[in-house]
Amino acid sequence: MRDSQRVLLLLFLCLTFYLPALGNRDLWGTVETEYAQVARETLQSTSWEGWLIPHFNGSVYSEKPPLYFWLIALASLPVGDVTEFTARLPSALTALGTVILLYLLGKTMYDERVGFLASLTLLSSPEFFKSACMVRIDMPVAFFFTLSVTGFYMGLASSRRLFFLLGWFSAALCLLTKGPLYPLIIVLTLSLYLASRSELHRLKEALTPLDAMVFFATICSWLIPVYLEEETYLKNLLNLGRWYLEGSEYHAESFYFYLPQFLAGMAPWSIFLPVALYLYYSNKNKENGEKENKGGITLPPLWLLVGLVIFSIITTKHGRYILFLYPAGALIVAQIWNIYWLKSPSSWPWKKSVAMLTIASLLGVEVALFIGGCLPYPFLNLFLVDTGVLIAIYLAYRALQIRLLFGSVFLTLTISQGIYYQFLLPLKNDIHSEKPLCQKLLNVMEPGTKWAAFRVYRPAFTYYTKTFPTNILQEERLKAFLSSREKVYCLLAEEDYRRLKLPAFKLAEFLNPKENHPPYILVSNKQ
Repeated sequence: MRDSQRVLLLLFLCLTFYLPALGNRDLWGTVETEYAQVARETLQSTSWEGWLIPHFNGSVYSEKPPLYFWLIALASLPVGDVTEFTARLPSALTALGTVILLYLLGKTMYDERVGFLASLTLLSSPEFFKSACMVRIDMPVAFFFTLSVTGFYMGLASSRRLFFLLGWFSAALCLLTKGPLYPLIIVLTLSLYLASRSELHRLKEALTPLDAMVFFATICSWLIPVYLEEETYLKNLLNLGRWYLEGSEYHAESFYFYLPQFLAGMAPWSIFLPVALYLYYSNKNKENGEKENKGGITLPPLWLLVGLVIFSIITTKHGRYILFLYPAGALIVAQIWNIYWLKSPSSWPWKKSVAMLTIASLLGVEVALFIGGCLPYPFLNLFLVDTGVLIAIYLAYRALQIRLLFGSVFLTLTISQGIYYQFLLPLKNDIHSEKPLCQKLLNVMEPGTKWAAFRVYRPAFTYYTKTFPTNILQEERLKAFLSSREKVYCLLAEEDYRRLKLPAFKLAEFLNPKENHPPYILVSNKQ
């Protein structure tokens, strides 16, 4: 298979599995609706300041740099508004880009087979697949990070200045997407990689005055205008970033949080990680004639280790934050498959092969039904199918059908996740979506009237009503708001409505989309 054919196949697989799952359900939770609304206010801004400085709910948004919101806004330009599909489109496209980049990096670092196996491993890994179908800022970070690592590695391999410039430019884009931590990880990983090979002096090749100019010019093209226009925004952004790094209350987890998260996010491929790491430096690994194995520590394990250690030190943790490490894990896992790939017989009797692939497909369907809660007697069915699968895997392994085993695992993962995200997950839309509530609110409230949410504000209220509600947390502010001479509305929880005994008129009661949460009450200061 030629390079172009492999790239086209990867392109086809990503588009087939990712794109249909982008617009088949509403935006859920806090992150999706919040980021979509920031992008909408960017898109609908009538001044360059609105693109320069992110806004949310009519106010300056200081939680993230603007690049991701620019991507969503640009994807939404053709339709004139940020929709569910266009909000998720940058995640899918940057996931596709990361898969293609990993093939090119694996091909350069090892050979075409390793790059191709790594790309297939990555695009089918559960956490990567999930993130490609959601509004996830960490997916563009993973793309820019992988692009930067690829640029630096190819620059070191060829000594071509253009690749180093690409590496620094991509590192700057990481910063403009989510902050300065990622360029620091890139530099540290690159330094340790060269130091392990006694080539630390080659850092001079990767950092010349021209490279520094490209990096800082990319950042300053946004930073300087923002500083001149809204200095307070930059201070708040830096303070919030420091709070995320040091905060002990927001997503606080133990030091060991990320390792099981990573293993689960790459399952079942991660089962092969320990063996792959062992064989990485064994004589068997050298039999493949790898271009990367020339003494010292190879790049993928350092990429993975440095990222895990640094993010484990940070108190604030979330599983999606380490998405940029999945390409490194996929490269490592691809090694174990590549070692035994050449030892696999070219073919198996076609009846056995068809049976194996059929079992893998059925398992994929059953896993999707199990995850979606649509399987009768789920554990019994899963036990019976798993038993058959284990028998089939054992027979295939005995026959050294490594290629067939890889294809079966890939088929099971892609079928299960494709069915789940494209068909089963939308069935849960009524449970997770706050869009119906927002539509009911609009039916009760008069258009253009001010309204607020007391301790129940959700970003979906802004996104799906296309209004700017006031988020009230103090009782004094609530009473002052309802004392307005003009007619206003306020949404609050039933328990707060009963407790506060507000001088307001109850207009409607709505069920809370969240299970086991008290209903909402809509009140107004005038009938």
